[in-house]
Amino acid sequence: MPVHLATYLLAALFVWRNRGVPGLVVIALGAALNGLAIAANGGTLPASAAALRRAGLEPEPARFTNSGVLDEPRLAVLGDVFALPASIPFANVFSVGDVVTVLGLAYGVHRICRRGRVRSSV
Repeated sequence: MPVHLATYLLAALFVWRNRGVPGLVVIALGAALNGLAIAANGGTLPASAAALRRAGLEPEPARFTNSGVLDEPRLAVLGDVFALPASIPFANVFSVGDVVTVLGLAYGVHRICRRGRVRSSV
């Protein structure tokens, strides 16, 4: 668990050093939301049992997982509460922080891909 939490500190250093990259601050915000929920729950991102069922996943309480069903989760709303249903490929659960991260990534890719684009004078 301490190593897992330490990775967030290394990620924060990376973000600070690369803060000029488009979208990276939004990506970091999403990661921080996940990190906040993980830190509040002793190293585990709380997962909704209902979301896990919708995704066709079984909780594994006997082993460490970065996302799992907890008896009394703190900041549960920031946990894995959304699900891609089991009927589609790559079904899984995801959090608000994951959504924010993907939005930041999409924005960054869009901005980076538009660089160097030549405007037409027509």
